[in-house]
Amino acid sequence: MRRFGPLSVRLVALLAIASLLLAALDWPLSSPESRPSRVRAVATADAPASLLDFRSRLEAQGVEFAAPAFSGGLAERLLQARLQDPEADLLLLWNGSFVPQEDSGSKPLPATPLSDRANPPLEPEWFQLRALGALRADRPLALELRLEEGAELGPWRGSLQLLDSMGEARASLEFAAAELVEPLRLEAPDVSAGAYEIELRIELPGAGSLLATGSLVVASSPILRIVGSGRRSMQIAAALTVQGLAAEVVEELPADLAEEQVLVLCEPLSEAEQTRVLDFVDAGGGLFLIGDEQGGALPLSGQPLHDFLPVVMPAVLSGAVAKEGAEGDAGSSEEASETETEPEPKADPVPPEENPKKPDPEAAPSGDLSQASPPVSLNEEEVERRSVALMLVVDRSGSMGQPSSGGRSKMDDAKRSAYDTAYNLEDGDELGLIAFGEHAQELEILKLGPPPKDSVLRRSLESLRAEAPRTQLGSALNLSLTRLAASKLPVRHTVVITDGNLPDFADVLHCRTVADRMAKAGITLSIIQVIDPGDSSSPLELKRIADAGRGVLHRSRARDSIPSLVLSEVKRLLGSVGRRPASELAADPLAAAVPEPEAKPVEAKPEPEPEPDPEPEPEPAAEQALPASDAGPAVLAVRAVSPSLLLQPLPEAGFPGLAGVLPVTGRAEARVLLAAGEQGVPLLAFANRGLGRVGVWTSDFFGNWGRDWVGDPQLPARLATWVSAVFPASDADAEEQLLVSRVLQPPAPTRAERRQMEALTGQALAQLSEYEAPAAKLVMVEKGRAAEFALWALLSLAFLALVEFSLRRSAAFS
Repeated sequence: MRRFGPLSVRLVALLAIASLLLAALDWPLSSPESRPSRVRAVATADAPASLLDFRSRLEAQGVEFAAPAFSGGLAERLLQARLQDPEADLLLLWNGSFVPQEDSGSKPLPATPLSDRANPPLEPEWFQLRALGALRADRPLALELRLEEGAELGPWRGSLQLLDSMGEARASLEFAAAELVEPLRLEAPDVSAGAYEIELRIELPGAGSLLATGSLVVASSPILRIVGSGRRSMQIAAALTVQGLAAEVVEELPADLAEEQVLVLCEPLSEAEQTRVLDFVDAGGGLFLIGDEQGGALPLSGQPLHDFLPVVMPAVLSGAVAKEGAEGDAGSSEEASETETEPEPKADPVPPEENPKKPDPEAAPSGDLSQASPPVSLNEEEVERRSVALMLVVDRSGSMGQPSSGGRSKMDDAKRSAYDTAYNLEDGDELGLIAFGEHAQELEILKLGPPPKDSVLRRSLESLRAEAPRTQLGSALNLSLTRLAASKLPVRHTVVITDGNLPDFADVLHCRTVADRMAKAGITLSIIQVIDPGDSSSPLELKRIADAGRGVLHRSRARDSIPSLVLSEVKRLLGSVGRRPASELAADPLAAAVPEPEAKPVEAKPEPEPEPDPEPEPEPAAEQALPASDAGPAVLAVRAVSPSLLLQPLPEAGFPGLAGVLPVTGRAEARVLLAAGEQGVPLLAFANRGLGRVGVWTSDFFGNWGRDWVGDPQLPARLATWVSAVFPASDADAEEQLLVSRVLQPPAPTRAERRQMEALTGQALAQLSEYEAPAAKLVMVEKGRAAEFALWALLSLAFLALVEFSLRRSAAFS
């Protein structure tokens, strides 16, 4: 270079080296750039013409629009669209009806919900249709149509039809909107067994229509076997037959109870027969027992069927019974007859210086309650009551299907526990049931909510089988935590029912983690473990899980102890909120319930009160019998203990009285509807047992005790209603809501759909026409200068090479 190059050549070389250096450094340079806005849309249905028009409008404004096809529900598709393009404006478009899913509890994903249709003038969910009473043949069928509270009336008209399998209308009703201020009733007095369709049509003048459909099944009436002999059984059969029930009197228990559905017992059974009836109820049969002065069909304490009763009977009945005096009829016990014929006792039980208080002719006597103890005083002051949410988590592994000592499997006992628990809860409480094996999500038998009706609960448990090959509890506990955490009730508790330890160590760690999260969320956890005889496994892991959940571990070797252990947990849960079961409020079941009469104070000169008729001296308290009177038997007042449709209509003058009642007390899990006497002795009570139901009447209808009931014209209807309450569950039982499909024409987003979209996006639903597309964005873009500098360096090097070539050639010629 020094030989051939002048200064200009050196400058060119220096420029080339500088260009290469700048290219290596890649010095960036910022410059403004305009970019079109992007929109990503997730639609509820296939794109109709309105969505295509919406897309064309956006693209005409320079907006980049895309509606990618993703799989899954709306929440999953929204998330996939956001992950695909985080900078795009995300839309959720209603362009066709969809089925709203249960709220997953996740946070809303920022998006804009839009609809191509205006909100409808009425909501399909406004119309509620339910059946009044059981859906059975030979019974009047009544459907009640009501408008949801807060719904707006409009200028529309409607019609409701009940169609048979041939499409013919069996009953119809037309109405205007104003008529739905009060519930309307559609009645079909005579329907046969079979399936029926329901059609509800609402015509909106100039705005379209609503078609809501549903179905129901009317079951054939079961044959009632009335087990007993004599006139009383025939009278009960006649009363039930008058009400359209198929009743048949049999003197002995049928040989094959598997073919029976309902039994009405009027007379006592042997222990072997009671065991058969116990299995019959446990398998889903219905049982109704009627008492009398000798006890009737109610078994005594210690007999096989006694534990299935909703009431507790004493081991031995007292000989004292109510006595008749109008016609000189004696009581049924020897002590009562002797009392009428013997003279007054020699020893005066009342001291001469005291005058006993004479009976008040205006007050109703307490009756034969010599061994009765009140389960709950009717005048007892109410304690603080708070609602509870309880989740039962049941093991469905194969070992749960092994039979127990009583012939039932542990799974059957778990089902019975679910029934008893649901029956022990009240309005305002919540109950859920989860079965765990391998996939708890697939076996959520009952979603957490109000305790369901008997028929719904029975059908729900039919799918529960002990067939899972593995025992994995963690996912079930996590599901229970999710459901209970969403509950607003102050007390939330989980009870796990299992018969073994957890074999998977990873699942154990998962359970302990979930139990700790439960405790932090204010949810308690207890575990009931029923182990086989000879099992020496350590309960340490289950104990740690229960401790982490701030609960307890119950461990028992008795396979049939599941119901009692679950009941103890329910009692403990209710006790934590000041709700004591009836059995804890009751005194000793065999203690006397008749209070001793108070003695009047001794006065210096008592003045006897004039009496229209001389009254006999009161009998000694030791006799414990009702006083005889020429006016007829003494009357025990009968009153309703808890409100129930089984007692409707309530008589204006009150229920007829009784001359006597058996000395019973109510169980904690029983539902007592009627009580007799001042002490509130249970008279009409029901309880769920196994897959069946048991009802009892602790007095008599047609004997000496129930003469006032014989003259009541409503007795056949009431007796048929109470016996029908123990009918087995079937698909024919009415659901709470009969309308299952609702279609608006033209389609519009319903209230449930709007709520789902707003919950997913966190914004209110708006119209497509109101949406303003985002404007194009002006962004500063930084670009490197490497390519530009490299080009200049390349040109400089080429020029330098040319100059050097020229200089060398000139030097060669010179």
